[in-house]
Amino acid sequence: MKTAGIIGGSGFIGRRNTKIFLAHGFDVKSSVTDINRKEKYEHASKETLDDYNS
Repeated sequence: MKTAGIIGGSGFIGRRNTKIFLAHGFDVKSSVTDINRKEKYEHASKETLDDYNS
């Protein structure tokens, strides 16, 4: 499996890129500003990825 690193994964462009890489089977490592604000990075979870693919 290929790995992608995304800086600013909770920002507008980073969120979109994270979803695209996950949809293409990449393992994604991402930096976020505040780990306590889950709403900023929950887009990277398996459940939301399934919603993205439908």
